[in-house]
Amino acid sequence: NRHLKPSAAVTGRLHESGGRERYTIRCTKGDRLKISARSCFTGAPLDLALAFLDADGKEIASNDDAPGTTDPLLVVAPPMDGEFQVVVSDLSGGIDIQKSVYRLAVEPEEPMFVLKAAGVINIPLGGTSASLDGTVIREGGFKEPIQLNVTGLPRGLKVKSDVTIEP
Repeated sequence: NRHLKPSAAVTGRLHESGGRERYTIRCTKGDRLKISARSCFTGAPLDLALAFLDADGKEIASNDDAPGTTDPLLVVAPPMDGEFQVVVSDLSGGIDIQKSVYRLAVEPEEPMFVLKAAGVINIPLGGTSASLDGTVIREGGFKEPIQLNVTGLPRGLKVKSDVTIEP
């Protein structure tokens, strides 16, 4: 069992099929941590999974595949001060020991937001208005208002007013 600190990364290897590697991390209540694991070989047969356990071995969170990838990602907020375990495992059932290398990273989750919007707005010839729909994804406890300013529009097009997205 190895010790990690937040803002750390380690390269490891699973040593047997169905094997698990455990890391201990000391956390403070209120921390928000992003924990990720990636296979280090392109085409490697690994199907990594992560689990975050309390000192008694009770699972607090787990993940097999983050959206858009087969690698796991966890965002956790430890419920108390203390030591927790991060467990890296493989779900593929057929491990190639030579290619079972992974990269585990533990980092504080930074407050931020992602704005997803359509890339094209169609305004009919002679049209006078259009709307742009979008989604805001807040991460890391980001709770501030978001002020949107539109710049770089073609000549003759303008925005009625800037937009504020409230928390």
